[in-house]
Amino acid sequence: MCGGAAAGARFEALQRWVLDHGGYVGPVAVQEPAPGLRGLFCTTNGVRAGEPLLAVPSVCTIRGDVEVGQRPIERLILALLHARDDMSTYAPYIDSLPGEVPLLRDWDEKQIERLQAPELATQVKDQRAWLERLCDGLREDRELNRADILWAERIVRSRGVSFTDAETGTTGLQLVPLLDFANHRRHGPDATPPVIETHDGMIVLCAAPSTGDELNRGDEATFEYVAREEGNARLLRDYGFAQLGANEFVGLGELDTMLAAAPENVERLWAKW
Repeated sequence: MCGGAAAGARFEALQRWVLDHGGYVGPVAVQEPAPGLRGLFCTTNGVRAGEPLLAVPSVCTIRGDVEVGQRPIERLILALLHARDDMSTYAPYIDSLPGEVPLLRDWDEKQIERLQAPELATQVKDQRAWLERLCDGLREDRELNRADILWAERIVRSRGVSFTDAETGTTGLQLVPLLDFANHRRHGPDATPPVIETHDGMIVLCAAPSTGDELNRGDEATFEYVAREEGNARLLRDYGFAQLGANEFVGLGELDTMLAAAPENVERLWAKW
């Protein structure tokens, strides 16, 4: 999340960079609908479901090398740190990334207890332990700075999207410029997936209206970050926010304040809708 003017400038710089590499940017622009919240919004009327809004060529994405014995998230962390060192290639994208990404593991035990989710609490502890092992291993093997590793891990965790290597069939994670300005929203079970990869390696964000069959000026362009069954547990753990209804989202700070003031609000967090 970032301020509207700054986010707009970064979006325009990324847009020029992607276009220069053969990409496509359609009727969308970054806007700030509320303080501290940015997203991609349609700039014209009558954009039908399935029409492309963005197309980012693979040369602009950051992908981890496929190596046996490393998790996809670890491979992408290394790739991101390498890309940051190679600013001549990826500068427009690296400059667009935030310096901090709040995550649930930043909460103390009392705050996490308010969630009334023992399994999620265990997952947070496991994530912390894994991250410590990762930092120790990368600092020893590759002499990387701990602060850099922690930054890259938060970026990758909150922005990485999956891909399948066309030649090997191996799955991995990638960072896709422009696409990561788009926010999360659940779509219907029969909706066409809004993010697709073409045969020539373009990552395409398509219009996926939450209601009706078209996007109009001011409508937000979104995609689902997580599967429906993973719900708020994963959104909180890996993205730092929760969805309380079709159009209601809360960040960690707002959620903590809400639960501290009225603990019964936790029912909204885990309600089915």
